Amino acid sequence: MRFIQSISKALLLLAMAMCAQNSFAQDFTSVDTLKFYDALQFRMINKGWNNSETPYFRVPAYLKDSCRTTLYERLRCTSGEGFRFRTNSRCVAARYNLLTNMHMAHMADTGIKGADLYIWDEDDQKWQFVNCNRPVRDYSWKPGTPRKDSIQTKVYVDKLDG
Repeated sequence: MRFIQSISKALLLLAMAMCAQNSFAQDFTSVDTLKFYDALQFRMINKGWNNSETPYFRVPAYLKDSCRTTLYERLRCTSGEGFRFRTNSRCVAARYNLLTNMHMAHMADTGIKGADLYIWDEDDQKWQFVNCNRPVRDYSWKPGTPRKDSIQTKVYVDKLDG
């Protein structure tokens, strides 16, 4: 039961939303206009191993007994992990739950609770930063006009809070 609760509290609800390509004038701030997907169906990047307690923990499960409880709880964050996928959408959104909704005096909330969107620039052969989300609500990025071809996209999870 605790496993299921920690998954639901963590980023299991992180979802990528693809807005319909043909809805150019669509209001992307309305959750009703978005189609959400479970992020685990996409390729997870920057994860060192697969044998963690939940899909989003940064350390393997066997370390649980050799770490102090408070230290192990801090390792629940997904900071540095991300997801890659291809899309021809002009809107990508993320939805996830925070574990504690903490704040740090020395750090912006986007670095504690946020996620960054990058798209692959085929011409320059490099990843191009699009935007970071505002962690107080569901957020959608609008990278531009609809594309005929799909582009590589990745979302980095900066979250220290879940």
